[in-house]
Amino acid sequence: MSVEEKKNTSTREGGIELESQAMPPVPTWPVGTLRFRVDGPPVPLQRPRFANGRVYNPSAADMRAFLSASRAHAPTTLAEGGPVEVTLEFVFARPASHTTSRGALRSSAPPLHTNKPDVDNLIKLVLDALNGTFYADDRQVVAVQASKRFAAPGELAGTVVEMRYGVPRARAVRLRALESE
Repeated sequence: MSVEEKKNTSTREGGIELESQAMPPVPTWPVGTLRFRVDGPPVPLQRPRFANGRVYNPSAADMRAFLSASRAHAPTTLAEGGPVEVTLEFVFARPASHTTSRGALRSSAPPLHTNKPDVDNLIKLVLDALNGTFYADDRQVVAVQASKRFAAPGELAGTVVEMRYGVPRARAVRLRALESE
């Protein structure tokens, strides 16, 4: 048996040889977390529109505004090819009908924001707006966690963004083990 073959086998008690597959090395991406808030009511991505034989993006101005407000928090180096996990929290102002004339929250006020806009359209606008500035391509986003809620008293409406660059080595090994099952 050659040296190469010995690397890919292990011996158990009783002399039975079992094949084991050598795992390729886990890439080590730079790991870091970036958290920031963009004030202003969260805006959903609108579907492309067709007019006069042309296609246009009605959300282009909203995406530029979100990117402009976010640019001060952009990383100094672009995450090229490494995985990115994103957590988004969309905070909406409570309508006046949720409070009494004295400013107290009505007992009938809903605890969670279950009205439009849909959370998936909110996510799309943020990820598309940050594409090319906070990460090289949105295909790098491997996980997204998002929620929408009403603002606490005194809190402004806005979007809280947290990005985790790279997948820690232990998590990458765990993910690879799940893939092989």
